[in-house]
Amino acid sequence: GLLGAVTELAPEERAQLAETLVEAHIVPEEQREVLEQTVKPGGFADQLSQAFHLLDSVRQYWWAFFALPALEILLSMIFGTLPCTVPVIVWLRFDAILALGVASTVYFSGQKLTPVYQKLRQDPVGAVQRWQALETDNLQHKFEHLLPGVRAETYQASGMAIAGCAALLLFGTFWAVVGIFELLGVLLVGCSPATAFIFFCFVVLRSGTVIVVLAALHRLREDGVFDSCGG
Repeated sequence: GLLGAVTELAPEERAQLAETLVEAHIVPEEQREVLEQTVKPGGFADQLSQAFHLLDSVRQYWWAFFALPALEILLSMIFGTLPCTVPVIVWLRFDAILALGVASTVYFSGQKLTPVYQKLRQDPVGAVQRWQALETDNLQHKFEHLLPGVRAETYQASGMAIAGCAALLLFGTFWAVVGIFELLGVLLVGCSPATAFIFFCFVVLRSGTVIVVLAALHRLREDGVFDSCGG
């Protein structure tokens, strides 16, 4: 599609494409600036392309979001009978519940946002132009005009699921800190080697998730995505 073609172009070719589209009256002159912001390197087209790539990966490997916490519960049951002076099994089981909660909210929001995803795939540049052209700070009004045919209830339900996911991830940050302190306890007072190894793996996984989320938010902020949403 056009989005894939734009991301393959060199910077000077992108500028020429914008000029050609305006001269051919495919894009109105008053939308020139929006078009240039869309096709420029690091612009909306590149940001959408990266987002689609990430979403495609999530949709392909959605089962892993449920398999990992299920494995965590299973391992906590298997190694729960082994001696350990630190309550690592409790941490593992609660961590698995947190992970299942995140997986459920991600899956639910993904299902609700399917029509949004499909329409953005069909006309990403047009969606960006409609978003930027609408002179209002009312996000609800902007979303209603972003993709014609997508009901406001879709965004509301998805937004609630995403907010729930964010809350669980935030609590997961606290839980990772608890896990690190318990890991120190395991090293100091001892635990069965097998239980300690499993606990170490999942503490690293939980801590890694926190780091990845924070890094992603920082990258989005550096790319100006939050500024784009606001303007």
